[in-house]
Amino acid sequence: MLERSKFSKEEVSMRWVYLLAFLLPVACTPDKLLHLLGTPPIETPPTRSRSSDDRLEIMLPSGWQVTDLPEAVGTLQAKSVRKGAFVSLISEPKEDLNFKTIDEYAETILTIEGKQRTIQARTISPAKRLNLNGRSAIQYEVRGILDNIKIVYLKTFVESESRWTQVMAWTSPSHWNEVQDDFRVLNQSFHELPAQTKK
Repeated sequence: MLERSKFSKEEVSMRWVYLLAFLLPVACTPDKLLHLLGTPPIETPPTRSRSSDDRLEIMLPSGWQVTDLPEAVGTLQAKSVRKGAFVSLISEPKEDLNFKTIDEYAETILTIEGKQRTIQARTISPAKRLNLNGRSAIQYEVRGILDNIKIVYLKTFVESESRWTQVMAWTSPSHWNEVQDDFRVLNQSFHELPAQTKK
């Protein structure tokens, strides 16, 4: 757990390098994850799900379920086995990080990921500006190859009153069109919960 203090950009970068060293090998291999988890498809109804710290909430579409992805970071992780898709919420208090804008936050994370060189043939779409429940957000589609496995991320960076959050959803190219509506629901339903609603 980080101490609540201001961090330099260099310290923030090192922290994300550490997190991504664990996250990327898992996040980039949906088929391997399906094999590892060995969980049969479950067609659950849409459900509202909270992060483990009760600070964030999203709507999981039908067929999605909360899960614990091996060695992945994030306060909420979920999957759709049938669609080979995953999502993870990665969130930090603003007071702990030295970013001034959502653009700076997003660009820093993308730059750190690029320096890892874990993903080959990496491409990033132009930024798409969003408004999610009154919150400023910026979204990128990131494609690449890891160990001969192609992967597509939809990375949505959200600024809320007290937090910087990344809603990171991913799947394989063959499932990309199928999960568009689901990814839209995951992002549009995101919101930060007021402190008084914590359990």
